[in-house]
Amino acid sequence: MLELLAHWSYSLFPGKCMLCLSASERRLDLCRACEADLPTTPWPCVRCGQQALPANIAADIPLNIVPAAPVCHLCRMHPPPFRRTFSAFAYSSPVDQLISEFKTNHQHRVGYVLAMVLAQRYQCWCQAQVAATTRVDLLVPMPLHKRRQRQRGFNQATEISQCIGRLNGIAVDTRLCRRVKATNPQKGLSAAARQQNIQQAFVVGRRLHGLRVAIVDDVLTTGATVAELSRMLLRAGASSVDVITLARTAPPRFPRNS
Repeated sequence: MLELLAHWSYSLFPGKCMLCLSASERRLDLCRACEADLPTTPWPCVRCGQQALPANIAADIPLNIVPAAPVCHLCRMHPPPFRRTFSAFAYSSPVDQLISEFKTNHQHRVGYVLAMVLAQRYQCWCQAQVAATTRVDLLVPMPLHKRRQRQRGFNQATEISQCIGRLNGIAVDTRLCRRVKATNPQKGLSAAARQQNIQQAFVVGRRLHGLRVAIVDDVLTTGATVAELSRMLLRAGASSVDVITLARTAPPRFPRNS
């Protein structure tokens, strides 16, 4: 739906930056200067996407010395079930407001812009990786419970997945996973309560026979939800599970139970 709306829009009007309102000079409603100003996570951990090095240390280390795929202390101590995380942005202003506009106010134009920037950055990231195993075979949108999807009217993870899949030539399966448990909102819960809340929430509909799968969502917070779905996908035969999101929240983090 996002790409269809964008196609009609750009066929009639030139791109206009949704932040500074100037001409974007491309088929995207975001100019390159504003895109460069959007917040990102410095030195993200390759496993969880959180900042792998303390800010005061990272600032003093030359770029050519920092490892290409740093792993944070928590992931070394308690590795998550997912293999890699890629997030285009840090979940802070104005990205948090933009995602809220997309998800809760049905601003699909905003969602398309964010999803396309994510798709382009993910493509560049994959091309920069040495290991061919970085490539994934299948994108799986984080499913919503049917009641939540009826209330919202759409699944934002599906819309994001379609943009990533089309640009990167990766299949998207919107029916592989179902959310069969109507969970309470995770916000404000402790780590233990989050994990208990999400247990047995998902069903995977078929065997995956060694496919490399990536879960797609809008925001990665503590990782409890994607960890639970990752375990289900691995039990169904996936050889690995990655996580791709628009944004990653910053610490403080809850302790992870692997």
